[in-house]
Amino acid sequence: MSMSEPWQLSTCELAETLRTSADSSHEALHAHSERLDATDWHLNATIRRLNGEAFTGANPAGAAEAADDKSGLLSQFALLIRGSFDVAGTSTTRADIAIGEVAAPVNLVTA
Repeated sequence: MSMSEPWQLSTCELAETLRTSADSSHEALHAHSERLDATDWHLNATIRRLNGEAFTGANPAGAAEAADDKSGLLSQFALLIRGSFDVAGTSTTRADIAIGEVAAPVNLVTA
């Protein structure tokens, strides 16, 4: 990867790195996932990991990268979410295990 680890970069820096280098979305996701594995065990800050969904979401971006299509499409795929945000298809527990299986129907948009 780049000189800096992907998890150390700002969103803009990471986007520029992915746009201008051989680094891939999958490599960036893998680096972020490894960082979470290395640090969250003692922080216990992550509520829900979405590794499978994130890597599946990165597949179209990876295909575009492989075809050298750097047209500026902004890809987004969540690697983790907090339990206090409504994200379609995931439970919004707000740390309450009793409501852990209730999935939000749509994303909550805030301004």
